[in-house]
Amino acid sequence: MLTVIFKVYDSDGNGKVNFNDILEVLQDLTGSFISDEQREKQSDLLLNADDLDAMWVCLRENCVIDDATGAEKMNYEDFCHIASVCTEQIGPKCRRFFSPSNFMKFEKDESGRIAILPFYLYVMRTIVRNQK
Repeated sequence: MLTVIFKVYDSDGNGKVNFNDILEVLQDLTGSFISDEQREKQSDLLLNADDLDAMWVCLRENCVIDDATGAEKMNYEDFCHIASVCTEQIGPKCRRFFSPSNFMKFEKDESGRIAILPFYLYVMRTIVRNQK
């Protein structure tokens, strides 16, 4: 899944996703419905590949490992801490993913923790959906 999404963003096929790649994807998705200026403003609100990488690192560095399953998880306190760290590192555009209602969307274990991978995949799906 990540490979497919990356290939969509990497429109010039150079193995990296940059600002121009994101603009090109937005242009393909929106056609002539919005101006280049509006498209550029919209792309400033989206997380790019570097932002997503930074979020993944932040999630992994601040989670706990479930002893029984080996799954990487976070409780609500961890979630709030990760939100702060991500906001410092990435900027306020990531903050919308760290709302209490988003935390509540995920299945919790007996300790009230959610797995980080489904949360991260949710972020990626949301970004792709918002570009359409």
